[in-house]
Amino acid sequence: MIKIRRICLSLIPIFIYFFFVSCEKDLTPIIEKNPQLQLTAEDVGVTETWIRIKIVQGTPDGEDCGLKNTITVARNDSVILKLNASTQWDTVFYHFGLLPKHDYTYKATLTADSPRRGR
Repeated sequence: MIKIRRICLSLIPIFIYFFFVSCEKDLTPIIEKNPQLQLTAEDVGVTETWIRIKIVQGTPDGEDCGLKNTITVARNDSVILKLNASTQWDTVFYHFGLLPKHDYTYKATLTADSPRRGR
């Protein structure tokens, strides 16, 4: 009985050591590769506008993170354009039929879908 107790008491410091030393957490920050969307007015006329849509990678190196993206552009809360794009993408679209002396609000949203898979 005393022998078993001695063995158990000698194993407790070993378990405590492994619990505190071997369970270290990696505190290195993880850089997310979330693409960002930029929407800028290139030119504005009386009844038309040219708008640039650009996907900017969230990482400094600008590498492609392998995501398919859906871009939705709305004017005054009505969807006018829906596009599929890769993570490194830049285009200008032309929107016409606008009324003079009216204010229009454009909003673009970027939805990242599942990663691409090669064949």
